[in-house]
Amino acid sequence: MFTNFLICFCLQTLFTIGFIYLFGFIIAQCNKKFYSNLGKNAKKVCIATGFIGTPVHELSHALACVIFRHKITDIKLFSISADDGNLGYVAHTYKKRNLYARIGNFFIGIAPVIFITALLYLLAYLFIPSFTHTVYGLAKNAQSASAGELLSGLGSVFISFFGNILSWKWWLFLLIAINLCLHMTLSKADIKGSLSGLTSLLILLAVVNFILALVSKRALYSFTLFCLGTGCAALCFFIIAVTVSLIALAVSFIVKFISIKKRKNQLKNG
Repeated sequence: MFTNFLICFCLQTLFTIGFIYLFGFIIAQCNKKFYSNLGKNAKKVCIATGFIGTPVHELSHALACVIFRHKITDIKLFSISADDGNLGYVAHTYKKRNLYARIGNFFIGIAPVIFITALLYLLAYLFIPSFTHTVYGLAKNAQSASAGELLSGLGSVFISFFGNILSWKWWLFLLIAINLCLHMTLSKADIKGSLSGLTSLLILLAVVNFILALVSKRALYSFTLFCLGTGCAALCFFIIAVTVSLIALAVSFIVKFISIKKRKNQLKNG
């Protein structure tokens, strides 16, 4: 029983919590390199895109605070005059003896990753519905698909996305999505806050698995399959955010190349 419990627990954690941290990290690295490529213009671009991205980022924290019964003591949706360089923040308190509130720290910390990803899917549904139908189809069949079928499905998703490139709605979606994705990155405070609730969440998950293992092997496997299915669906939706982040990153490399070439020409002619 212990082996089944351990395997199921690890799979559940990997396909849910693991995916969230993994894709949050990938998007953060894309954004870091994006701003690095822009050089001295990075701050201006960060502020310009922050008019949309930062309020959504902070509102996602605030929404999670409300859901998990944390008291919001102060909130700043957008500010360009902060001394510490942060464009926004949400300060909150909670009853530390409350397990639900402690677990909430995890979801409050990673809220922008989940909320903005869901918002991107909604925007894609409104502007390029054919693309979201492809994503939904992949998510629906991901749990039972083979590795080859998953790769083929991912290829179909990318083809469907760029197949709308001639539509003005695609460009509008991309513009809004880039503004959101560039501010999806979790701050050090966000990560620290999420980790403070992670232990409680993992303990609760372990207890649930232990109880299910005592009930029956079938109950444990059913719950594990549910977690895997949820994770596969989330994976497909995260693809949207990663795709947008990679497009933004590609644009930054083009800007960097043009800037370097311009400086070389100036030195050559000077």
